[in-house]
Amino acid sequence: MLKDYATDKPILETDRLLLRALTESDVPDLKEWLGKEEIYTYWGRKASKGEKDPELLFIDPRPWVKRKPSLDFRWGMLLKETNTVIGIMEVFDIQNERMGGYRVPIEPRLLELGLYDRGIERSN
Repeated sequence: MLKDYATDKPILETDRLLLRALTESDVPDLKEWLGKEEIYTYWGRKASKGEKDPELLFIDPRPWVKRKPSLDFRWGMLLKETNTVIGIMEVFDIQNERMGGYRVPIEPRLLELGLYDRGIERSN
């Protein structure tokens, strides 16, 4: 069941990618591309403060609030051949353990390699 992953997120692996929870050690990779405005061209918004400065993604703005485990997922997409974070896969607002939204910001240079297009093609 999905609730089994509320605290311990799974790690997914393909031939080329490893999807795992983001960590603070990923910040240098994220700084390379996450704040680039070209990623947000079709999103109807600009990069957030946390996207412009990924260190903020790991700081709890309200540490006094007790957090409930979340069904939401935020995986870092690591390209195995370079061991660098090239994208993020987020699944959020999961309802009834079956429906939710998703977003996939990916390092712009890699769009030219067709990694994103091939992934979308295979999922349809």
